[in-house]
Amino acid sequence: MAKDKKRRHRQKTVEDGLFELPEELRFLETGEADPLAPPPVDDRVGALGQASASQQELASLQQALREDIRPSPQTLPMGGLAGQRAGNNARKQASPRKNSQKSKKRRSWMGIGMVAAALVALIVLGLTRPLRQETVYVGVHVDGVHLGGMTQEEVRAALARMADAQMQQMKVSLVLDDKSWNFVAGDLGATSNAEQLAEEVWAVGRTGSAWQRLGAIRALKRQEVDLHLEIHTDVSLMRQAITQIAREVDTPAQDATIIFTPGNADPFRFVEARDGRMLDTEKVYQAVEEAFEKDINITVDMAYKVISPEIEVGDLKPATQLRATAGVSLAGVTGDRLYNIKRAAAYINGKRLAPGETGSFNAWVGKRGVYSNYLSIAALDDDPAFVDGPGGGVARVASALYQAALLADLPVTARGVPALQSDYALPGFGVRVSDTEDLAFENNTPYPLFIAMEVKGEELVCTLYGQPLAEGRQLSLSGTVLSTGEAPAGTDVRQDAHNTYVEYEDEVKLFPAIPQTRVRAALVETLADGSTKETVISEETYAGRAQIELHGTKKRSE
Repeated sequence: MAKDKKRRHRQKTVEDGLFELPEELRFLETGEADPLAPPPVDDRVGALGQASASQQELASLQQALREDIRPSPQTLPMGGLAGQRAGNNARKQASPRKNSQKSKKRRSWMGIGMVAAALVALIVLGLTRPLRQETVYVGVHVDGVHLGGMTQEEVRAALARMADAQMQQMKVSLVLDDKSWNFVAGDLGATSNAEQLAEEVWAVGRTGSAWQRLGAIRALKRQEVDLHLEIHTDVSLMRQAITQIAREVDTPAQDATIIFTPGNADPFRFVEARDGRMLDTEKVYQAVEEAFEKDINITVDMAYKVISPEIEVGDLKPATQLRATAGVSLAGVTGDRLYNIKRAAAYINGKRLAPGETGSFNAWVGKRGVYSNYLSIAALDDDPAFVDGPGGGVARVASALYQAALLADLPVTARGVPALQSDYALPGFGVRVSDTEDLAFENNTPYPLFIAMEVKGEELVCTLYGQPLAEGRQLSLSGTVLSTGEAPAGTDVRQDAHNTYVEYEDEVKLFPAIPQTRVRAALVETLADGSTKETVISEETYAGRAQIELHGTKKRSE
């Protein structure tokens, strides 16, 4: 009795339809066409789901079915093993028959079972047909391009063409003013993910168990897959390119400048300041990155920083005021001596001395050697031996420059002391210069100094322009003879080898004796309230010189 109840329970379960097909297999009940069947793409997909499948394919399929997609009893369709069990239960409930009748019925049921088994095999072959498909499944795209039905090699070729097409369109144009720099894919080290993407396309519906694969394939019907082809560039190459452009376009700011032309009514002309610029390389690179996220053919206006000048014209105008002027006498100076003086003065005329810079007389006028452009004459001005030498007379230029530097309140860092008291400068303000003795002074003002050195009549005048002295402040020079000794006795008879002073043998020129002298040089400062302050610069003793009788060297023609 218990067995009868169990049989009836089984029969009721089958008849009540409790064994339902999964959602992916509903088309079997409705009679619809298999939605997983691939479209007719050439003849590459064969009719592998037909009953004519080879025995080898059937065996492989049965093995996969046993391992991966073995259905549970609740999902088996009617027929097969379940049909046989139902038939057996029905026969057991029937009344006994003769052996022959039993044999006939047994053979009948066996035939039905075989048909049912064949039917199940055919259904399984049809269900698993997509698992054997040798092309990309329908519904797989790359950037909107459908690749379903393509073989693996065709996918690789298609993606390579897509990557090449995108790289052909890739271009970066960097623009600054009216100039541009253009870079293509090769310049940017462009590469694509085409090879990797081909593997990803092929993997859709081909990972996991057979049952998971079937689910993924059917899911493509409801929601297609669209993968993305990516183009990558070498960051370092783009940065290097932008850095190189910066070297080309970066310009420093130009401070306002002064063109100094001594001798003109207005010796100064101003050149306006000019802004500089420096490419903002990091900002340019970020702009390129952001533009690339939207397109592969881009134009970027390069950003730069404006560099402002430090000195404007308005800053320079106060530095072109008269700061000091001084002069020495040229009375009686002619010929080669005057030539040397003018030549040395021309080298100094127009010089500019930057703030903090030291000016050097010897550096400006050059050496007065045998092969120089100076003429050789007796150094009468500062040499008690009265020896001929090249550059005679330039000591007057150095003396004028020295006095102007003192009146401009500039620190003097080097000065040669003459051997004799000169008759063209105040006592104590003469200068001796040679290859080993120099006159040098420093520009200790915040503005440049401009030097003019010109011969005006019988005077050599040195003028310094720059920042003027404080309002109401004036400087002057004071030279005082502290004592005078006896001049050397006798007369020193010499010949004027270069005929500088006398030409013929019967001509004589006397140079009076010079006594020994002690002098003091001082700088006198007059303040706005009229008070004065004296600062001693030096106290010096000059040697005396005997009288000189100078004869010419030429004989007069009879």
